Amino acid sequence: RRRVEAVIALLACVLVGGISNAGGVEPYREELSPAGSPGSLLAVAPGGVILQRATFYVATGGWTVVGWSGVVGPLIRYKVLCAEDDGDRAWFWSAPPDFMSSLPGAFGARLEIGQGFFEVNKGGEEGLAARGYDVSIESDSPPLALRRFNLVRLGMFEVEHSLALDTSGGWVLSNGTLASSSAIAAVLAAPTRLLIRGGFYAGRESSYLSHVTLSRPARPVPPQRPEGEEGALLLEGLDGASPAGGGVPPR
Repeated sequence: RRRVEAVIALLACVLVGGISNAGGVEPYREELSPAGSPGSLLAVAPGGVILQRATFYVATGGWTVVGWSGVVGPLIRYKVLCAEDDGDRAWFWSAPPDFMSSLPGAFGARLEIGQGFFEVNKGGEEGLAARGYDVSIESDSPPLALRRFNLVRLGMFEVEHSLALDTSGGWVLSNGTLASSSAIAAVLAAPTRLLIRGGFYAGRESSYLSHVTLSRPARPVPPQRPEGEEGALLLEGLDGASPAGGGVPPR
């Protein structure tokens, strides 16, 4: 029976048209992509350099779904990466090794993410339930994780994130403290996982990832030298931050 239900859900994800106002939810216009189409890409500032770009016009490019076995996907629909679930479990898009290989030395670059929803059934929710991180860059050695929270809000159907890979990016460690330059540099030097949240709503949702781009601005921010004991402790993973520990926590 589960196999039949999975096949039905898969066909629904492929056949159902892009519904932009399911469940009475209006797009949050402030943070919609100016281009207005799921496959659009962020423009790189003049003089900037694209270090890596993942698009999904014809293939998944090795990107996978982790965190919950009940997700149908990933699959390609309308030239974006699509996955669907019908439950309240957290799940994440996970970057492949070739994308991860561009993170070392990327301090001062920007991580740009295009994502959204074809359809959601929020079931009367007045706000998204309390949840974990929306983006996480993790290293097993040293055992540190850089995380961003609350990037997606209720009613957003298409959104672009542009996250600076330095102290201006608002990255938070596992213990809730802001990440220092030395912690960010340490994680980027030996990254293990890049996780981007795809499952947000308690009901049925069809989520997509349109692109993930790593770009360096025309004037990159140089890594700062660790200051005093704080830098040394962070590099050794002794600042009290809990280990990345396999990455995906329960919801």
